[in-house]
Amino acid sequence: MKNAGNEFLKSKLRSEYEIYWEGGEVKNVTDDLIEVEKASGGKLTIAPDKVVKVSPAAIAVIKQSIEAKDFEDLGKTKKPVLPKDWKPKDGEKVAAQWSFGSWHVAVIKHVNANNIDIDWQNGRSDAAVGKEKVAPYPTAVNSMPAVNDYIIVKPQTDTQEWKFAVVTAVNGQEVEAKFSDGKTQKIKNTDFITMS
Repeated sequence: MKNAGNEFLKSKLRSEYEIYWEGGEVKNVTDDLIEVEKASGGKLTIAPDKVVKVSPAAIAVIKQSIEAKDFEDLGKTKKPVLPKDWKPKDGEKVAAQWSFGSWHVAVIKHVNANNIDIDWQNGRSDAAVGKEKVAPYPTAVNSMPAVNDYIIVKPQTDTQEWKFAVVTAVNGQEVEAKFSDGKTQKIKNTDFITMS
């Protein structure tokens, strides 16, 4: 296990309540420590006796997990493309960005000078969010994205989070988009918000 990079393993991690294994990629190896990039994000430095090399099938799963996390992390840095003259209004149904970067359905309770008081529709406590973290619910007049643009896709119910996707094709008022799991889907412009 002396080589760093492209070496995948599972490391034994101990929490206060249980012992579990987490996948990751070896980034650096010294005589007594191994630095691992965890599939769930972040780095870990651990003793060699706390790691085990995994099968090629497990490597594929770990790589996919790392790629999916990177995909989601990039999506969370994007901001919605707003209609030119949109002004948020009390009582309006919107998409709003949660503190961890995910997007959820919300209803505007009150528009303030610097932020918007919202009622999360997923059951979480009401909150104030910055105006840049709120977008109108999608309609047929929303701007169409270009290939390789990120979008957030409307969930089936108001209690679920919106999903990030990248546009792979544009056809009239519909796009084909790829999600973090590699699956593609055709989506009408009333079911997504373009991000930039």
